[in-house]
Amino acid sequence: MFEANVLSAQLVTAALLPLLRAGIDDGGHADTLYVTSTAAQTAYPGGAGYNAAKAGEAMLVHALRLELNGEPIRVTEVAPGMGLHRGFTLNRLGGDRSHGPRRSTRASSTRSPRTMSRMSSRTPSTRPATSTSTW
Repeated sequence: MFEANVLSAQLVTAALLPLLRAGIDDGGHADTLYVTSTAAQTAYPGGAGYNAAKAGEAMLVHALRLELNGEPIRVTEVAPGMGLHRGFTLNRLGGDRSHGPRRSTRASSTRSPRTMSRMSSRTPSTRPATSTSTW
């Protein structure tokens, strides 16, 4: 899980940064987008590996934002929250409905995956350079 979330993001970023820098014209900019999770900030039972992996990826994004300060490369983090799909929770709990969290009031206002997809496709051109978005 750590390899898929943290190391892959770091390796892809390290490989692409020179290309992004080389492709920036005078006055232009480049954008990066990382999908983390609210699980990076809030632990849940049975989620230690996922929580740790997403926290690691979130820290990679925060460090990258600091390292690229002053360069025209925008770093955007999208951190979707829990509660979008009961299937995610049931899968995580091995199908045991009796131990699953109840749908929170916050989850009822969470945007749908389709809406999040549309918003993230607009994010690089509409968000400020230091944006961290939790939807």
